[in-house]
Amino acid sequence: MTAFSKEQIRTGFILKAAAYAVVLFTFGNTLALGWNRYSDRPLSDSSSYPALARYSSLFYDSGDREPVPVFLAKVFLSLGFKDELSVRLSTLFITLLGGACYLFFSSRRFGFTAGITASFFMALNPLIGYYSVQGVNNQTAGIFLILFFFSLSAGQDSFPGRAVTVLLGALTVLSRLEMLLVVFLILLLDAFFSFSPARTGRNAFLFLSVFLLASPYLVYQKRRFGHPLYTHRLHARFWQNTRLGVPPEGNRYRGGELGLKEFIVRKKLTEAPVDMLKGYIKAFSHYLPRIFGSTALLIFFWAGFLRSLFAERIYYCAVFLSILFPISFILPLDQAYRNSGVELRFLLPALWFSFLFAGLGAEWLFSFCRTAFKKRTA
Repeated sequence: MTAFSKEQIRTGFILKAAAYAVVLFTFGNTLALGWNRYSDRPLSDSSSYPALARYSSLFYDSGDREPVPVFLAKVFLSLGFKDELSVRLSTLFITLLGGACYLFFSSRRFGFTAGITASFFMALNPLIGYYSVQGVNNQTAGIFLILFFFSLSAGQDSFPGRAVTVLLGALTVLSRLEMLLVVFLILLLDAFFSFSPARTGRNAFLFLSVFLLASPYLVYQKRRFGHPLYTHRLHARFWQNTRLGVPPEGNRYRGGELGLKEFIVRKKLTEAPVDMLKGYIKAFSHYLPRIFGSTALLIFFWAGFLRSLFAERIYYCAVFLSILFPISFILPLDQAYRNSGVELRFLLPALWFSFLFAGLGAEWLFSFCRTAFKKRTA
């Protein structure tokens, strides 16, 4: 066992503290630039949050939007901020808090070098800054999802540990309802890759608890709108009309609610798997280069992804694919014009996880180059 002197320990602590400080400073600067550049851009779906917040008297009665972003807007409205500002500040607050937690937990879960590198890539990404002031619930859901993954990976089987994991999972689902499927898949994959009766039972309990916390919103939608998945049935109609060629200026909600089964399966059973495969191909070939915005980062990502695939970390790859699953059916579509694809906000939950692969890839490539250099100069 190697013994370290007090001076070495002190130096290591100072270097780590300096690295944390650099990442946090970079992250703060990215958020500040995002605010300065984009805080005057019109809000999209999130513009309805203040009105819904004023109407709601309970947490779950948030209208046709999920409860968490509406509740956050309500909190900032109660602090005296105006409508639009309350939406922007609520998302900025969650992003700031989530980014700090991401830095801490990624370095603990994946090792200091990989974690700090992943966090630095995150801190530099302009999409994080842009969407931090747009109030979109994709950003909020993505942050809670990655924190849910970190909490689950920590393997804390104490009551407080499980409670935190359940709470983060529920907040994820109540930010974007389709995340219920992602949470289920992550828990299923965790039980599969680390199989034991105790772990399977624990994950079943975790999912049931998350579902119970999310279910009042389903009940609310059923009572108010007539179906527990009312909002997503409207979204299904929007994307179906987009698929059928209804232009952006047309009424893409024409026809009312559409069952999710009808949207996915349609006329032929083979259409769904084909569309899903197209979505995954487009995610890797079209969207990842756009959200990274850098060839170097894309190389780091692929190095980390492929390294994980062949180095007993296939679980991480499976989790990444599960995050993409709910949106894989819409990724081949063009939301605005030919070859436009869909808005990048739909990729935000996957973006937070993709930085981890980039961090792992950078760590492995640097280590490989260092070892090769030492052998060559020996």
